[in-house]
Amino acid sequence: MELAEISETIFSYPWKCMECKNCEICQEKGDDNRILFCDFCDRGWHMDCLNPPLDEEPPGKW
Repeated sequence: MELAEISETIFSYPWKCMECKNCEICQEKGDDNRILFCDFCDRGWHMDCLNPPLDEEPPGKW
């Protein structure tokens, strides 16, 4: 991925600090052990909010 593509993604939505981040689906903070943050866009989703919901964290760095 090129730096320009990464910058475009990052600047396409408002940045939030870790304490301010919510699930992109339900907008709640909830259980920190059940929310996944994307390494690319830094947005988060609760595993229970996904369709289908996940029972465990997928492989890889989250």
